[in-house]
Amino acid sequence: VPGSTEPGTVGMFIAKTINSTMQFNEVSGVRFHVVDGEAYDVDLLTYGSVVQYNYSHDNQGGFLLMEGQVLVSGTNLIVRYNLSVNDSWGGSKGVFTSEYGEMGTVNIYNNTVYIAPGLPSKPIFCEGCFPSFTNFNIWNFKNNIIANFGTGNYTNPAGWNVAFSNNLFYGNHPSGEPADAHKLVSDPQFIAPSATAPYGLSSVSGYQVPSGSPATSSGAVIAGNGGRDYFNRPVSTT
Repeated sequence: VPGSTEPGTVGMFIAKTINSTMQFNEVSGVRFHVVDGEAYDVDLLTYGSVVQYNYSHDNQGGFLLMEGQVLVSGTNLIVRYNLSVNDSWGGSKGVFTSEYGEMGTVNIYNNTVYIAPGLPSKPIFCEGCFPSFTNFNIWNFKNNIIANFGTGNYTNPAGWNVAFSNNLFYGNHPSGEPADAHKLVSDPQFIAPSATAPYGLSSVSGYQVPSGSPATSSGAVIAGNGGRDYFNRPVSTT
């Protein structure tokens, strides 16, 4: 609901589910009030969830909330081929937010994030990620494009099983930007990105990258990757 100020508001919410999929949706205009404010929320006791092929923009709390509370946290979450434009504009949450520790076994890959100049958006925000929580959960962040022209910083999960790999970070590079042995920092060469997020799932072709982009063919190979990207182009398994 655009402009909603109810506590705990999110655009789409799952909890206590097995093998749920959220795909082909557009969510915008969700407001932060007391908590939340994200487009999508994978909440407590969710198992085998997939969040893919979604478009998220102008949500005050951010693109995705992942609940990780001890004993009631979910596990086995895949987040892939989503587009986020100007989310987390309130600055209190992140485009990707882990709350109260990390959800177990999270794989976030091949997503595109665009943050316009002047926004305080945090690309990644981990709230309550204490060492006792973070060291035991697998959390992978791979092959993502983060075009960050805003002023927000990162608060990243940390621990033995947290990995950042083969991501492209472009624009501003705040102090908290994750270390990544295969990091790219060059222009992804979006076709025609708009600083103002367009409306409509079919109106975002400007955020595609061309075949000559440094992001093309530079990612880590991921098994069972879904076979195609947001724009219905094939993704190799080899």
